[in-house]
Amino acid sequence: MKNKKAGAGKIILIILGILFAIVILAVIYFYNFYVFKEFKLCISDENIQDTKVSCIDNKYCINAVMSNITDLDRLNELPEFFKEKANDLFEKAIFCEQTCKFRQVKGEPFTEKVDNCKPNEQEILVKIRGKEGLQILKLIRENKGKIGA
Repeated sequence: MKNKKAGAGKIILIILGILFAIVILAVIYFYNFYVFKEFKLCISDENIQDTKVSCIDNKYCINAVMSNITDLDRLNELPEFFKEKANDLFEKAIFCEQTCKFRQVKGEPFTEKVDNCKPNEQEILVKIRGKEGLQILKLIRENKGKIGA
């Protein structure tokens, strides 16, 4: 009788161990690999805007734009993955040709959703995985009541 109970206990422990391992693997997958949201930004040379601000190089123009952002502190509070994409966007969209100029940016959240960029456009692909989603959720919770203010 004891052997049957001990055998049943071992089987239950094995089943619970397998279920626990499956849950852990699912959490790791959704946190690191599964893409919940993906959108593209296309940077185009179609409608270049000239700021008429004299410049010496692209970095000068990017710094000039950054210094004119009134909510620069809020930009610094953004999750790291978002800052990386914002820097990539600035480097591709802002440039110097005697004056600082901006390339047109198309795609969410700037304009309508873009499925594919044209062959002559530069593309930035933004993927929101579980890790980034949690960073966004944390930012929203920390700034509840401040957003839009």
